[in-house]
Amino acid sequence: HGIQTPVYRIEGGFDDISMDLYRLPDFINPLTSATASPCFITKDPMLRIGDGVLASQQIVLIWETNSGIHRPGILWGWEPDSLIVSDDSIKITTTMIDDCHFVHKAIIDFSHSLAEKLRKMNADHDVSSAITPRPVKMELFYSIECGFVQSKVFSYHFQTDIEKRLGFRMLAISDHHKESHYLRHLLMDAVELHPEMIVSVGDVVSQAFSLDQWHSFFWQPFSADRLVQTLPMILVPGNHDANHPI
Repeated sequence: HGIQTPVYRIEGGFDDISMDLYRLPDFINPLTSATASPCFITKDPMLRIGDGVLASQQIVLIWETNSGIHRPGILWGWEPDSLIVSDDSIKITTTMIDDCHFVHKAIIDFSHSLAEKLRKMNADHDVSSAITPRPVKMELFYSIECGFVQSKVFSYHFQTDIEKRLGFRMLAISDHHKESHYLRHLLMDAVELHPEMIVSVGDVVSQAFSLDQWHSFFWQPFSADRLVQTLPMILVPGNHDANHPI
């Protein structure tokens, strides 16, 4: 491709070894070309609960791609066909596991948008603002981007004013680091009970450094039927998990 002269040369001398360094053209340079190193979403996003007093009006997304070069992005909204691109207020942090595994984390704070949405709903139904609001079932849609690749559109169901509710249903599970097929069936049965949250109290894997175990015992079974793409999860690491970056 017209590259004939090395930009730098090292001669090995007595060892009779030489090394030539060449400058890559832009069309195959991953630092300057978006098409040279395509980005793939290797793990669909998982939902986590936010922190602090606005936890009920925030949702945390965690997902994985094969590239750390392309800037990840988020689209979200209240209608699946009118998602908006996230602005700079949504900070995305990235943890590099190895050369092919990059885990991204972002927080969607929908408190202001939700307040505006509820005001519009009340106006449409001629509801006075003086009336004490009751919990309302809501659905938030979201998708993630990596380079030119966009994920499916997922939906997160929740209720407003959860502190005013009398009951709350969650799925609690632990020590699921051996029988992934059993966990898959257990989760399928649990969905029939319509939990609003999943809590895992640890020992997700037997060996924290094994990416295969994280895939088989964690990502794969919990992503079946879009379970953790629609329900938030709280994960408390156990001694087997060893506070792994994932």
